[in-house]
Amino acid sequence: MLLARLVPAEGGLLGRSLRLLRPAAANGLTQIGGTTTTTTTTTAKALDSTSSHSSGWSGASPNASSLGLGGISSALFAFAGAHAVHAAVVEAEESKENPVLTELPKEPVTLYQYEVCPFCNKLRAFLDYNNIAYKVVEVNPLTKTEIKGMRKNKEGKLKVPIVMVPGSPEQMIESDDIINEFQRLLDERPGNKSWFGAGKRESEDDATAAWRKWVNDRFVHILTVNIYRSVDESFETFEYITDQGNFSFLAREAARYGGAGIMYFVSKNMKKKRDLPGEERPHLYEAAHEWIKGMEGKDYHGGKKPDLADLSVYGVIRTIEGMQTFKDMMANTDIGPWYYRVKEAVGSSARANPL
Repeated sequence: MLLARLVPAEGGLLGRSLRLLRPAAANGLTQIGGTTTTTTTTTAKALDSTSSHSSGWSGASPNASSLGLGGISSALFAFAGAHAVHAAVVEAEESKENPVLTELPKEPVTLYQYEVCPFCNKLRAFLDYNNIAYKVVEVNPLTKTEIKGMRKNKEGKLKVPIVMVPGSPEQMIESDDIINEFQRLLDERPGNKSWFGAGKRESEDDATAAWRKWVNDRFVHILTVNIYRSVDESFETFEYITDQGNFSFLAREAARYGGAGIMYFVSKNMKKKRDLPGEERPHLYEAAHEWIKGMEGKDYHGGKKPDLADLSVYGVIRTIEGMQTFKDMMANTDIGPWYYRVKEAVGSSARANPL
């Protein structure tokens, strides 16, 4: 309420802070009024250090009552931006303890997600392709209100995607584990040949698993450092992020300005951590070439139809469709024909509660 009274309009404290923050982000600083701090850089380092085994930001919000006005402003933008970051910086997932389903759901499952989370998009591509109906609950990355009290991974992190099946209190976590469980049920249908067993050579199963691991361990990070390679592209990404979901005005502006600055620096730390030296785009183009080469001239990795490797790579790329990174990848590599073939094969969304 205090902040609401202090920043009623664009010309107020918030408006002045927002106008000052964008150029400051380029210098690694969060500038609030006449005070310059290193909050963005510090938070970026802390965030990157926790991202190795996390697909969500789990830090606590600062207690505004214990801060001065300048402290509230700085902490608000840095922490709120960092909370929003988990929609884009996600890494390999860990838990293997999902409930075993006995049959394919007859009613739509509920998917808790962030619109631009690559692991959520990978799962949605699978559900769309297999026409498994789902309802989306967009999680507010600032408060996580929609998933508070829900199942955490084995590290104690609360992450998306989370899936709930009608009639069951159980919660399914970790995108690949969820996909595997649904795929098992699809494989058990009469007359169906499994991707994991009968009807496929063991070497082909191993290749599919290797590509899915490559997506989690390598490709997601290459995309991340590309969409945040410059201040302008960081802001482009957060414009896209904050157009989705249920952000309030304050949360939206905090994510756009604080988050863009934070992620710009996180991406630089990630480049070092993930051995991605030099310019970002060549790594992206090399990854696209590696994927297409791995298909050995086939329309899909799966041969005549997409398999789990196709859906994983496609789903992650679909996260950035429309961004400059996507446009450059389509213009400078030969991945486009495959991408649009998979897009056509996936077809229309199976989402039961359209936007």
